[in-house]
Amino acid sequence: MGIRDIARSLGYLSDNIELNFVLDLPVPEPKLAELEHWARERSRDYQAVTWSGLPPAAWREKYTTMITLSELDYPPEDRDPMPWTTERIELLLHNEIKQGRNLITTLIMDSSSAPAAFTTLWVTNAPHEWASQGTTAVLNAHRGHRLAMLAKVANVRRLAADFPQTHQLHTEVSVDNELMWAINDRFGFCPRT
Repeated sequence: MGIRDIARSLGYLSDNIELNFVLDLPVPEPKLAELEHWARERSRDYQAVTWSGLPPAAWREKYTTMITLSELDYPPEDRDPMPWTTERIELLLHNEIKQGRNLITTLIMDSSSAPAAFTTLWVTNAPHEWASQGTTAVLNAHRGHRLAMLAKVANVRRLAADFPQTHQLHTEVSVDNELMWAINDRFGFCPRT
């Protein structure tokens, strides 16, 4: 009996079932180096840029483009895609940050400096003891280059540098997302109990 069968037997009808996982922090640097080396075997022509807070001016337009393209690749099921603008994204992020959440983002660009992938995570309010994985998306045209791993390694490094007191990173993964399961397993995420 699979996870969907069990969920349905308990009365759950959702098609998008997610399970919770946690990664203990800090991840030792040799482990991060190993993961980055594995990702770079297929992503040598890609560049990762990481920041905390709002997107820096130099990356605002590329980040907006990435959000727009990722929504075209993965249209939301519960609403029509809305046009993204830099102003709209910054307003949404600013409101989250104003509530005390800290954002870390990694944007991956291809060899022509076009956006290819991104990932985000949110750090809780002080004392910043845990963080929550946000969106990770790789555009269809760039799949197979291990960009999700490359982005997550950069984000975890930035998390350790900016918020060394953070002890856990939480994530939810759809039961259908086998690629993210494999990435998180390689990283060391464990089922949340």
